[in-house]
Amino acid sequence: MPTKKYVVCDSCVKQLLPKELFIETLEKIKAGLDRRNSFGQAISDVSDSWFVCNVGDEWLKQLIKVLEYSMNDHPSHKYDSIIGWWLFDGGEKKIWWEESDKTVEKDLSTPEALYDYLVEKFQNKHKEGI
Repeated sequence: MPTKKYVVCDSCVKQLLPKELFIETLEKIKAGLDRRNSFGQAISDVSDSWFVCNVGDEWLKQLIKVLEYSMNDHPSHKYDSIIGWWLFDGGEKKIWWEESDKTVEKDLSTPEALYDYLVEKFQNKHKEGI
């Protein structure tokens, strides 16, 4: 089992998932989703309709909630979580924002980059007292 990762800031001590565990979990969820999508595509190829396989979604949704909670990636009323977006959005895994009148781009195409971004986001949030 990997060692625990503690992120310390002025106002709190937050235990986040170890990077190795986060990456392994995200990769296994993604692989399972890819297998499920491949299965659905195979059925669709031999039938006259589009097939979606959602068997077992409740445990998957709960696992993703636990992952989001443990990384302090809570969905707000306006936006989905970054983890949920990363797993389910088929597009490019990049985000942009404005900072000091400049556009900042962050490539989140790997689980490692996503983890680093979430840790950085958490630390910045607590440095600012949010």
